[in-house]
Amino acid sequence: MTYLEVVNVLSAATDVVAPNGFFIHGKRPDASLFSIQTNFPIIWALPFRENYNLATGKIERQLTVCFFLQDSTNNTLAQRQVLIQEAWDLQHDFMEYLDNYMPKTFNIADIVATPEYAQLAGTVSGYSVSFKFQSKLVSC
Repeated sequence: MTYLEVVNVLSAATDVVAPNGFFIHGKRPDASLFSIQTNFPIIWALPFRENYNLATGKIERQLTVCFFLQDSTNNTLAQRQVLIQEAWDLQHDFMEYLDNYMPKTFNIADIVATPEYAQLAGTVSGYSVSFKFQSKLVSC
């Protein structure tokens, strides 16, 4: 799979699990701008690294995807924990969709999920998920 095909897979999964949400792929400043002026949830795929083996024709990417809901610096810890639970549910649905429903042109491995408290200047909280995205290398 190519770079853009991976981004499109993540965007398509977002459309299914969060049809009113917003998908973004890019650097932190890009997401900071959107956290102020967009629909929630934000599903943000961070830039990723690729390792590939020309002999086997396989490529492995280490992806991190954040699932953010609107937060406020005025929220209590209890209110923030409710947001984080909602984001946990969302990331679970997203990963399950990738694993079970997308065309099997890739594999997912080594999933690690982490709660995210008051990120992007306290405007969002949620969950981040890191995982290996393995597929065949496409020749140029």
